[in-house]
Formats: sequence, C-alpha cells, structure tokens
Amino acid sequence: MKLRATEVIYEWSDCLILDLDRPVLHLTSPIPKTVNHYMGIRIVKKGNKSIPMTYVTPEAKKYKLEFIHYIRKEVKKQGWDKVNNKYRHLYMDGVFYMPKTNMDAANCDKILSDAITESGVVWDDDSGILFRPQRIYYDTQNPRIELTIHPVEYYGIFESKESAEKFEHNCRKCKRYMRNCSLLRKAFECRICEEIDMNGDEPVCEKFNPKDSKGQ
Repeated sequence: MKLRATEVIYEWSDCLILDLDRPVLHLTSPIPKTVNHYMGIRIVKKGNKSIPMTYVTPEAKKYKLEFIHYIRKEVKKQGWDKVNNKYRHLYMDGVFYMPKTNMDAANCDKILSDAITESGVVWDDDSGILFRPQRIYYDTQNPRIELTIHPVEYYGIFESKESAEKFEHNCRKCKRYMRNCSLLRKAFECRICEEIDMNGDEPVCEKFNPKDSKGQ
C-alpha cells in the first residue's frame, strides 16, 4: 500500500497512524478549581472499618459539565479531528489570566485535562499531553485560561517528521520490514530500544539486514 506523506508517515496494522496536517484547537476556559479543591475525601463505614474515599466536589462537577459542553461546540466549529492514537502526543499551551497574584497555574492541569478527555472529542488518552503554561497575566475583570492544543514536533523517537520519514524509508530496504518489524513499531511508539542507536545525528538501526536483489 502506498502512503502519502501529507497524510501519514507509517501505518502499522491500523494501530499507528501519525497525521501531519492536523489543525490547531483553541479553547478558552474559566479559571477552574485547583487540584486542592478538585477532589474531596469522605469517610465510608464498611463493617468495623472506616475507609477514606475520594469524590469530585460539586463545584468541580459543575465546571466540567459546562466546559465539556463548550468544548464539543468548539471542536465542531473549528473542524478538529479527534486524536485516537495515544502515541501522537499533543501540546496543551496555556496563557493564564489570573484573578489573584497568589494562584499557581500548574494546579489547573488535572481538571483541565480530565474535562477535555471526558468530552470525548479532542483526544482519546491524555497520557501523551504535554501541558505548558506559557504566560501569566492578572485580570480581575475577566479571569480565564486561553488554551492552544496542537501536535508536538517529534514523531515517536524521531526529532522531526523528516527524520521519521527518512528512517522509515530506509526500513523498507530491510528484510525485517515485511515481517512487521517490532523495532520500527516501537520507534513510532516513543519506546527506546538498545538496537536503535540514538547517539548520532539520526537514529540508526543496528539490526538492519538489507534485502537481496530478489526482494527488491
């Protein structure tokens, strides 16, 4: 199957597709409850034991429901396609307009990520989300967080799209390629393998075994 570089770098049994032309998603959130007020703890009696249980506070629930409703509308309006590949990492850049000078931007990460994940329309798994506060302002009249969500520059273990394409193109000349090479799959899954030398300018597979003339 031929792969067009403008659509995918590498496809692995329909489980790994790295898209190159994804748009940017812009979202604006009110200042949410911080991590210290996101979850509460209640004591539940079970027999003779008292067991602490965590729960989402009513204020946090209200914020998430409203923000999720807004996210779904913006995704449709901006033409964002959901990222279903957990190995395709995303930046979530935030510019904060805080109502007070003693608030910590890092404490907003958890509830923001959870709400976006629960919306079900932006990404499938937030384990590959890189949250990056970019700037903090102070605005008592209109406190908010302006988010910009977009793909990272790297692809798997490769520093760039071009580096990934070059490595995959060379893999096509290897006997392992047609046998569903596990090293290539792991490389696109961001997994470091000792068989792939990362010390040079470009990654080099030490297991490269060129095809013979009949396999060309």
